[in-house]
Amino acid sequence: MVADVKIDRVSKVCFFAIVSFSVGFAAPPSLKVLRKNLARKFMDPRAHLRFAKALVAHGREASAFSVLEYAWGVVFSRKRKAFRWAHREVFFEEEPFDNSPEAERRLFAKLKKKPRDPKLLFKIADIYISRKEWEEAEAWLKKLIEIDPKESLGSVRALREVLSRQGRKEEGDAVLERWMAAHKDSADAMIYRAKKLPRDSPLRVKLLEEALAKHPGNGWVHFYLAMAVQGKDPDRAEKLYTKAAELEPKEPAIQGWTGRFLLRARKKPDKALKYYYKAYFLDPDFYDTEYAEHRVRKLARAQAERWVRKKKADGWSLERMVEEGNAFQVLVAVTDAWKRKVPEDQKPGEVDLMARLLGHDAPMVQVMAVQAFLRWDGDLARKKVKELLKDKDPFRKSLALLPAIKHLGKEGLTAAGKRLRSKWDLFWYDALTGLAQLGGQEGRKILEEHMKGEKRPVVLELWQRISRK
Repeated sequence: MVADVKIDRVSKVCFFAIVSFSVGFAAPPSLKVLRKNLARKFMDPRAHLRFAKALVAHGREASAFSVLEYAWGVVFSRKRKAFRWAHREVFFEEEPFDNSPEAERRLFAKLKKKPRDPKLLFKIADIYISRKEWEEAEAWLKKLIEIDPKESLGSVRALREVLSRQGRKEEGDAVLERWMAAHKDSADAMIYRAKKLPRDSPLRVKLLEEALAKHPGNGWVHFYLAMAVQGKDPDRAEKLYTKAAELEPKEPAIQGWTGRFLLRARKKPDKALKYYYKAYFLDPDFYDTEYAEHRVRKLARAQAERWVRKKKADGWSLERMVEEGNAFQVLVAVTDAWKRKVPEDQKPGEVDLMARLLGHDAPMVQVMAVQAFLRWDGDLARKKVKELLKDKDPFRKSLALLPAIKHLGKEGLTAAGKRLRSKWDLFWYDALTGLAQLGGQEGRKILEEHMKGEKRPVVLELWQRISRK
């Protein structure tokens, strides 16, 4: 059963946010182009995010999830703040936030021409909020509320928070109360009054029913009414939750809590997974007693295991499952076929399969393939690795360098040394990390010698981090 949760509808980054989010495109961009761009600009979080967003648009959520998890947890694990901003820029199409004096001056110049433009006023107030200059933020928020009182709830909530930060919580609460009283028939005001009533109160349901009649297109009304009736009428609650998610596609809270209800109260894990994916792509940090990433991973893995069992019963070959399955299904199908371990005595078909999977869109599948080649040290695998070092696919070509460093001796080390000079981020990244982790003393000597003439800050930064270990 879903708890009566307090949903914070104020942005985490600022106290208000104007976004035009769309997980998807009217005409999805070329994955091939975005994938190539990812290889070129592997150290730019936006390249990972754009590729992931396009994968979602193409209906490949499992691969998109893996792309973001790898970027978030490995490549940019020490740059979480930059990654969060890049996520908002790519997935929400927001301009990068800039609270510098130069940005402030530019906004004021624009404001002279459009003194009552809400968007400009929002941005100016946001700058002062980010700097914790509460008195200035208060003044600009009050201007916003004065310009358009009816549409000012976001500013009112922000002002309430700003006043609270100044030790004026009661004053802030009064500002919000006055707005709600002045707009008592608005959806927000009716929800506000309903939430003050006991959870099991019939009056709470009655008030939300009235709100639904007045505001049938408001997803938040559907959402809170679903929470109010879920204990007594779960069938209706499910319809209300899913309708809320349909009406508010930009709201991670609604998507995630719809998933939670479907999982906990309705025991529909596959349907719940769809909503957890949506919540995750809207907010990779989404939390509902457990992070969305953990929910996705567990549900998708369980779904994949059921899928593999069914396809095996239907007589599908491993190759067909790999060809038609999503990233989680591919992972489960291969590990199941190999009984969760890489065969020591590789066969031509297995080597060819792993070579193909080195170029999979999902990093978790790529990692599985790399691990296989690192285990294999026979003639078949060595020959395939040498071929892959010249492959046209940038990911197969780059990832093949790792088993080359481990198994091809001087040939692999020399190839890695040359890749350190590449202008493509992916190539020098795998060369640097591969030499550091797999190259032993000889690999470290190559790195140290190369770094004497290296000028690129991003390369030097990564080397400094790795060399300290």
